[in-house]
Amino acid sequence: MKPLFNILKIIFFEFLENILKIIFLNFWKILKKIWKNFWLLVRIHVFHSIFILYSRKLERILATGKVRVTVDIQGKCRFTGMGRSYRIAKCTAAKRALRYLKNLVAQKERDAAREREQQQQQSDYDY
Repeated sequence: MKPLFNILKIIFFEFLENILKIIFLNFWKILKKIWKNFWLLVRIHVFHSIFILYSRKLERILATGKVRVTVDIQGKCRFTGMGRSYRIAKCTAAKRALRYLKNLVAQKERDAAREREQQQQQSDYDY
């Protein structure tokens, strides 16, 4: 009786294992199809938002043979770089943007320090 039970147990677990494999493989196939359809719907919005955040214009100045690149960041800031090639112009525009951001951070730190000093003076007067 026990050998028959063991054989049935092995057969049952193999059967269960095969069913789980089929379900698992079908799940990934279905998930892949869902993602593919979802990506077709969403990719337009993803690329549109990327171009809104970072759009650049390329202009070739024929008289001097230089390239000018204008980088717009969210429509708020515009930085222009100029150089002999697109890469040099792009790097120049990026450097200007970084310099602006560093100055912006430094200004915020100075303002915060000034505000802390004023609060400290105000607290000194309170005593």
